[in-house]
Order: sequence, then structure tokens, then C-alpha cells
Amino acid sequence: MTKKHSKNSTLEAVRGVKSHLGDLLSQVRQGQQWKKKYTALNLEFMKLKKKEYTTLKFEFMKHESEKMKKRKCGVQEVKHQFHEISDDKMMQCLKELFIIFDASPQVCKAAMVMAHELKYCFQLMSKRPKTVSTCIMYICMKPHVDKKIISEKAQLSAPSINLTTKIIQNFLSGINV
Repeated sequence: MTKKHSKNSTLEAVRGVKSHLGDLLSQVRQGQQWKKKYTALNLEFMKLKKKEYTTLKFEFMKHESEKMKKRKCGVQEVKHQFHEISDDKMMQCLKELFIIFDASPQVCKAAMVMAHELKYCFQLMSKRPKTVSTCIMYICMKPHVDKKIISEKAQLSAPSINLTTKIIQNFLSGINV
């Protein structure tokens, strides 16, 4: 048994599809307009964020270079320059790690810049300062020192270093975009 369709039912179906198609097309056009507005605003936001970040980084680096000009660049001098920032617990932990690992001035400077960049990372606010500073040292000394050595000397577990390091790297890559 086959069903026979009348011309009227087919014609009505076509008219219904045509009216729905017009509605769908208008929604697609509206969506495209919103997408253009979103991409324009997102691009503008990223430019502002990058400009603000580079300004902060430049000011910090300028301040640090002025400090370094006043002092000799020996390792012993670099270790003692952090007494000025003793209020911040993370800086204290970094200072202790610089002494433990006998870090070079370049590593110390890189770690200080990274610690300054991570000051506003909300994901690290629940982490202990020792954990964050150990991961900063691990990232700065990565090609030269193994994770096992860092975890033994800093008395921190390797999984904790892995987790926090991933958070730090994700945050820093988000800034640099």
C-alpha cells in the first residue's frame, strides 16, 4: 500500500519550509554580526592586555637593572639583594632556594621576573609559597637540573611539582599570547 500525496499537502509543506528557511537565514545573519562584534572586542581586549603587561614588565626590568648597576653582579651580592623584599613569603622561599641551589645571577633574575609575573595568577593562590617558588626554580633551571634533585633538595613531592609547573606554564603562555 502506497500513500498518495495530494498537490495541496506538498505545496503547504514547501511553503512551511520556505518560511522556516527565512527565519533561519535571519538568525544566521544576526549570529554573523555578533561574531564580528565579538572578534573585534576580543582583539581590542588582547591588545590592551598585552600593552598593559609589557608596560609592567618593562618597568620591573628597568627597576631591577638599576638595582644591579648599583651592585656588583657576583652571586653573593645577588643572594643578599632580596633582603629588601622579605615581607613576601614567596620571595623569602626563592631566596632560600637560591642559596640551596647556588643559583647564578641569570637564574636569580629570571626567577624574580617570573615570580613578579605570577603575582596575579589566581590558580596559584591556593598553593604554598614554597611550592610555587620551587616550581619557578625548576622552570628556570630546567635544562641543567633534574626534577628528582629539585624535589629532594626542596623537600617537595614530584607530583606537586608537576601540577604546579603545568599551572605556571599555562598562565605564562596565556600572558605571552
